[in-house]
Amino acid sequence: MQRYRCPNCKSGVEIKRIFDNRYLTLCQKCSLIHLSEIAQKSQDDAYISFLDDYDEAKIQPVKNLTAALQKLSLTRTKDEVKQIMEDEGTNEDEVPRSVRRALFSKDDYLVAYKLYPPQSPKIGKLIKDLKVVKGLSEALKTTNIQRLYAFQDGAFKEITSGKDVAIVAPTGSGKTEAFTIPMVQMASQMCERIGGLKVIKSGVKVLFIYPTKALGRDQKPKLDIFWNAIGMRVEVLDGDTSRKDREMILEDPPDAIVTNFDALHSHLMHRTRFAGILKGLRFIVVDEVHVYKGTFGSSVHFIVRRLERLCGKLQIVVSSATISNPKEFCADLFGREFVIVNGEGGRHGKVHLAILFPATRSHRSLVIDLLKNLSRDGFKSIVFSSSHLGAELTAFYGRKNDVQIEVHRAGLLARHRVNVEQRFKRGELQAVSSTPTLELGIDIGHVDSVISDLVPVTRLTQRAGRASRRGQEGAVFLALRGTD
Repeated sequence: MQRYRCPNCKSGVEIKRIFDNRYLTLCQKCSLIHLSEIAQKSQDDAYISFLDDYDEAKIQPVKNLTAALQKLSLTRTKDEVKQIMEDEGTNEDEVPRSVRRALFSKDDYLVAYKLYPPQSPKIGKLIKDLKVVKGLSEALKTTNIQRLYAFQDGAFKEITSGKDVAIVAPTGSGKTEAFTIPMVQMASQMCERIGGLKVIKSGVKVLFIYPTKALGRDQKPKLDIFWNAIGMRVEVLDGDTSRKDREMILEDPPDAIVTNFDALHSHLMHRTRFAGILKGLRFIVVDEVHVYKGTFGSSVHFIVRRLERLCGKLQIVVSSATISNPKEFCADLFGREFVIVNGEGGRHGKVHLAILFPATRSHRSLVIDLLKNLSRDGFKSIVFSSSHLGAELTAFYGRKNDVQIEVHRAGLLARHRVNVEQRFKRGELQAVSSTPTLELGIDIGHVDSVISDLVPVTRLTQRAGRASRRGQEGAVFLALRGTD
């Protein structure tokens, strides 16, 4: 039974709360539209206000409801949206159905739309021309890497010449290979003579430092391919490393260790046995360096200085996808000059970016509607929320709309998060509802679309960079809130 009826035609009316807590009352049959002048506590109060204004003849039927909503700056007209698309060199027939529905939504205001054409990084040297050790050359062939990108080639040249290097390249463009290949090459050349034999020095030579344990462990299999190819070992030592594995690392130190600054700080401060096996260290690689800012960054500065008192001068290589002033940032963070290697134009397919404002509905309703339509069209999505509760609610309502979705956030067991990552990679899940845990480079397979709430531009760039990395058509939606 319809709760609210139109006083003019007796049919049902829609009452929607908009972004500033006012209510919009619509009668589709006789084209009555009413926007309350002040915020209302409930739909009942909004309906009474609607009836009062109707009795006082303040409400008259409009010829075009869409035009009336547009006049109130709550939606855009079809012609406006078409013009925006035309300005981007496309039209509604060339846009995926789920993206088209979002752009022409009657409940949301299209703030901006941008179409990014497909692109690929510039190509560099062939592997056979790179002059790397035989085992490394074979490993590159097995991973189907026939030649490097231009920025990877530049990074190899600068790193192997002994310089401190900052690699700045888009998400998914191959930064891991850019610093791993030269590290393996240089480690293989650290030799010593035993009698008449020339053998590779034992002990830890390289630290790979990641901002989270999950990211470090996710990257280890990729590192193993290259290090194992020349007979060297990589191990993980962090807060999740078991006592048995820790003892094995201490008794027989590997050639490279994957860790994080928290674990490193703890071992250096307490002068543990782990600190003792780092005396032969020569290189540190810091991934996602943009994370280390503010107080955290100052702590990292002194951890590196303390490490150099133990090991001597270290060569530092860092990487980031979102840092805008790498030279100044790295100079402040580490107290030295860096050579910058830019990898402009990462690989991605055609990407549709839309910023939407939920004018006549809630932010969550907008997000769930986007997720539902994308999933129906076969898009694999990550939905980013800024809180644990937001991530859980998105997954809850997503399942109610028949979307196969799971939560990925801090606070869940590591094995649960890994299981979610693997299921998404295998195609068993249509979507993942995540907090910032998936902003960084954890490999979860191909992602077609990203839905995000409002975050600083560096984090938004990181999130958006996860879509369309395999060259397929993708979409990125920035879903604003009523207070944005």
